[in-house]
Amino acid sequence: MSNNDTKALFPFKTDKFWEEDDGKHNGWDVLSEFFNSGKGKDLAKKLKEGYNKETIFPAQKDIFRAFKLTPFEKVKVVILGQDPYPDERADGLCFSQKINSNKNDSLKWIFRVLKIKDENRQLAGWSKQGVLLLNAILTVKGGKAGSHKSIGWQEFTKRTINAILKNRDGEVGFILMGDEAIKLFNELLSNETKYIKNTLGCYALDYKKGKKCYEKNYELYNLSFDDNSPKIHVIESPHPSPITPLFKLFAERFKDSPFNIINNQFPNIAIKWEASL
Repeated sequence: MSNNDTKALFPFKTDKFWEEDDGKHNGWDVLSEFFNSGKGKDLAKKLKEGYNKETIFPAQKDIFRAFKLTPFEKVKVVILGQDPYPDERADGLCFSQKINSNKNDSLKWIFRVLKIKDENRQLAGWSKQGVLLLNAILTVKGGKAGSHKSIGWQEFTKRTINAILKNRDGEVGFILMGDEAIKLFNELLSNETKYIKNTLGCYALDYKKGKKCYEKNYELYNLSFDDNSPKIHVIESPHPSPITPLFKLFAERFKDSPFNIINNQFPNIAIKWEASL
């Protein structure tokens, strides 16, 4: 599919994958209302214009790849990142990479924490286990990280998260990777007063290097809904950035990581993180 082909922009309506799924869209038809809304149509227009004029990542056929690989009813964990790699590495799954790279990037830090060899840097194996690899912003201009921050993706991402919060009966874990992901999630909660935070634990991390001091809370909490027992587990994590590697330092200091916390504290949603293929 060429970079200028607009048929895959909103595959809930146009992509053959969804048509063959009898209109249920892998269970993600809970989001179909967005594409008929004013905000959805405005986002589609901006994307069509963008893909026709410039290089945007990921390829159009991969924009909704996370939803294709992880059916709605199978979601066990949501990893929320920021935006795609602004180059050929972007494959539609947050932190995953279409091509192998020697760059000192986010996925390298994640694999170091998990002690995974990174010869293959694709995370489809996580998706197939029920890990929705979602970015707050699903597209980006080539070479310009954060360039699609204001075209309307956040509304779609919030609706995705809200659909999971409201419509899932089983346990779900959220790993919020970095300030942008944490901010988006908390904006959603602030508008939904029935979600109540029940803090399970908060870890403080201080990192001093020269004159700079970085401080970051690494927080774990549950969400309860009215009188129901908590089924949503949320971990606020530093972004695994090679520029400010708080994520790696936390794991070294406390011998833990968001991935280990999910498996150790919530065995019903345990994931085989080493299965990255």
